[in-house]
Amino acid sequence: MQRPQKSFAQDILRQLAWHGVLALAIAVAFLIMLRGAKLGIIVLFGLPPTVAALMTGAERASPRTRLVAWTFLAAVGIGAGIAHFPQVFPKLGGFDPQLPRWQDRMLMWYTVVYLFWIQSVVPLHAFTANLQAHQRGDTAQLSQATCYLGLFTSGLLTIGFPALLPLLGFWPII
Repeated sequence: MQRPQKSFAQDILRQLAWHGVLALAIAVAFLIMLRGAKLGIIVLFGLPPTVAALMTGAERASPRTRLVAWTFLAAVGIGAGIAHFPQVFPKLGGFDPQLPRWQDRMLMWYTVVYLFWIQSVVPLHAFTANLQAHQRGDTAQLSQATCYLGLFTSGLLTIGFPALLPLLGFWPII
């Protein structure tokens, strides 16, 4: 059986995602050389991209789950490009001053992407999927009350997120 043809946009998304994962892996390797292989480094920088990469090809994952995973990896890839242009977000960085500048910027970009995904995108995806299962009458993993409270909490965190960005180097833009 022949595989369906991939679109140009899908090719770009895949290249961007894997470029970002590679750049992140290089920056993390240098961080480990400086600080040692600590559990926190491995959990923060290794676990989420690994789970996202596994979800992109998981046959049991829904198309929406695969999209969330691909966009996470693509956002990391965008950071890999921005890391090499200190003119964009000139104050971005501050993760570890001993790292080369692009790696320091890459790690901070990834950290912000991770924070946004874990507090905004993943809860939105998980809670709305459970609410949709309730509406269809299917078995859901979470109660409706839990989903609504989770969406409310995630919404509050998402509203406050832009206030955090200048502290992490995302202001000024140029």
